[in-house]
This record gives sequence, C-alpha cells and structure tokens, in this order.
Amino acid sequence: MKDSTVNLQTNNSSHEKILLAVLPFWTPLIPPMGISCLKSFLQPQGYRVKTLDLNIEEGFKNIYDRYFNTLKEVVPAKRRGNFYNIGHDLLQNHMMLHFNGKHEEEYEELVKKLFFNTFFCRVDIRDIVKLKKIISDFYSLLERYFIDLLAREKPALLGLSVFRGTLPASLFTFKLTREKYPHIKTLMGGGIFSQELDIESENFKTFLEKTPYIDHIIVGEGENLFLKFLTGQLSPEQKVYTLEDINNQIQDLNAVEIPDFSDFDMRHYPGTAAYASRSCPFQCSFCAETIYWKKYRKKSPKLVVEELVKLFEKYNCQLFLMCDSLLNPIITGIANEFIKANISLYWDGYLRVDKHVGDIEKTMLWRRGGFYRA
Repeated sequence: MKDSTVNLQTNNSSHEKILLAVLPFWTPLIPPMGISCLKSFLQPQGYRVKTLDLNIEEGFKNIYDRYFNTLKEVVPAKRRGNFYNIGHDLLQNHMMLHFNGKHEEEYEELVKKLFFNTFFCRVDIRDIVKLKKIISDFYSLLERYFIDLLAREKPALLGLSVFRGTLPASLFTFKLTREKYPHIKTLMGGGIFSQELDIESENFKTFLEKTPYIDHIIVGEGENLFLKFLTGQLSPEQKVYTLEDINNQIQDLNAVEIPDFSDFDMRHYPGTAAYASRSCPFQCSFCAETIYWKKYRKKSPKLVVEELVKLFEKYNCQLFLMCDSLLNPIITGIANEFIKANISLYWDGYLRVDKHVGDIEKTMLWRRGGFYRA
C-alpha cells in the first residue's frame, strides 16, 4: 500500500492521477463547470486529471425516477406545489438520514417528520418501506460504482465538487474511499460552502468534527488554491484552505483557458456551461457570492464571444447557460459582440431586476445578440 502522503508535486516526473467528480443528485442541464475549469487549469501544469459526472449515469437516473414516481403516489396533488424543487429537499434530507444509519423506529418517525415538514402531508409505513428500499438501492449502486471506478482509475487524489443536493452521496463516497482505499487523499470543494456550510456557521464546525474521512477542504475559487496545495505550498496539516491562505490571489479571467468538457458525453446535456464573470458587482448582505469569489471580475465581451465560438466548434453546442451570478454589467457588451460577429449562438443566464433590464430597446438588442431567456 502506498504511503498516505502521496507526492503530487510538479517536480514528480510520474504524476499521479487526480479524479474530480460531481455526484447525484444535481440536475444535469449542463456539464459540471467547476471541475471542468480545474481540469483546464491543472493539465497545462503537468497534472493528469479525470472528470466525472454521475448524474448522467443511467442507473442513478433510474433511481431518481423511481423515487419521484413513488412520491407522486404518496403526496396528494394539492400538496405538491413546485414538486421537483420541493422534492429535492426531501430527497436530500432522506438520503442524509439514511447515511446516518438511524435505528428502524427512529428512522420511520424522522421520515414522517420530513414528509410533514416538506409537503404538509402524512406518509404510510408501507410507503416509507418502499422509499427506504429506493434509497438503499442508490447507496448500493454508488458503492459498487465507486469501488470499481477507483480500482480502474487508481487516483492518488479524489476531489468532489459538492452542492446542497449532492452532499449525502459525497459524504458516503468520501467515507467509502477512506475505508476501501485509505491511501487516496480526499479533498472537497464546491458551492456548498457558500450555502448551508458557510465556514463561519455552527453547521461548518459540526461538519468538520463529523468528517475525519475528508483530508482537506477548499473554500472559494479553486484554481490557485488547488495548485498551491498540489505543489506543497500549503500546510499538509491544515484541513481547511481559503483564499486568505494565498493572500486572496484570484484568477485573471482574461487569461484563463476555456472549460475542458472532454471527459463528458455532451449528448446528455441540453446546454453547455460558460461564464463571463465571477463574484457579483452588487454587495448584498444576504448573499455569499462576494465572500466566496472575492473581487468582482469580468472578461472582455469580445473574449466571451470568442470562447463560446470555441466551445461551439469543439463540442457542437449552440445553447449556453451562463453561470455568472448576474449578467447585468456585461450583457449589452456580449450582445453587441455577437451582433457584430454575425454568429447564431443562444445563451441565457441570471439578471437582477432593475430599470436597465426593463428598457425595451436594450432587451431587443440582447435578443438580437442571442440572449433568449432570463
């Protein structure tokens, strides 16, 4: 067995493989942006990076469908509301409950509470048994899948990009990896740290205590932090790394490579991911975007159009979801560049409602430039 301090530094001529993944359940509208940006950043530095999205795997999609089809039988139509959105909350909490391995009677009572607190309805014991079987099947499939994957890929480091809906599966996989392959380093990042696991929260402190199987955590923009970790410039004794550990060094967005989606079968995704900026120009106190990404930065509109054209040529995609927090400061420039280039690509994204957005001439300009939905 290899020593637990696997050498991943760039002066090592035989670089060990890095496996980066997003686990279920996260809606696969676009290929994972975060790990694709990390791959495009690390590979030119000499690292071997494999990226993976389990949300497009047929077995996991089937389990997802089974769970929601059963929910439809259990939840009265008048209680469903925004069914899949609300149902994701129930599914995540149910998966976390299952992961924590509660005693049978306690498990049943907690599932009843979950249903009542989520959909304001009662659930029968027979339905609890059916749903428990589906969750159990999910974890059994995930265990088989990952044991086979790790044996086949032989990574030195497993990194998971974690969001709210993928937290239970990610914790299960980290724990499984530690039990079956203790020599593999485990590293966690992702949007979860700008959500429920804000590093200033009590939740985060409890999380650190309960996850000894996670070696390191990266909070915030990952490229420079990850590289400095791999090259040994960050303390190996430290569990949590933030941008403060590298003097808030952030990416120059006009100098980055386009995301590397080469490991994904792009036919599974309705659209392709792209971005024109990071962080947010508005300093709203309720939002973690500025804390997570630090200073607001944007690419030149000309570069954004050039990158979308490159992605179109490389992956044959015409539909793009812009992953920016808000497109307000840059949308007009991008639309003008598309009109000037006379290229038919279509993109959508998030806008803050203000007078600028309500200007009919501007919205028509954006539409001519390919922006089809806000």
